[in-house]
Amino acid sequence: MLRTLSLVGVVSIALLMAGCKNEMESALSDTIDKTNDMTKVLKGVTDEASAKAAIPKVKTILADIKAIDARMEKVDKSKFTEKDAAAMFKYLEPMAKAQTELAAEKMRVMKISPDLATALSGM
Repeated sequence: MLRTLSLVGVVSIALLMAGCKNEMESALSDTIDKTNDMTKVLKGVTDEASAKAAIPKVKTILADIKAIDARMEKVDKSKFTEKDAAAMFKYLEPMAKAQTELAAEKMRVMKISPDLATALSGM
């Protein structure tokens, strides 16, 4: 599971490196926001009933993350500059923090609900 999160992070950064500064910063910010949204949803899971209630929210956030990835795939990769790289680095720490918190919540809630674990397998 942690390997999956690491892979998602690496792929996201690679995709983001390919874009222009404005789109890259927007996508990084959006990705961090969605990661934090997912963590917030998972923190509300305390039992099977709350896990079942979280599934639609989890699916919506996963769809939003896929939309961000699709947006980045459309960015002209030839326009990446050193300024874009510098901008990207300012988001690395917040991204790492968000992913670490999410990983902890995923591990916790996957023990509570197999159905929620299945929904989260899309990450």
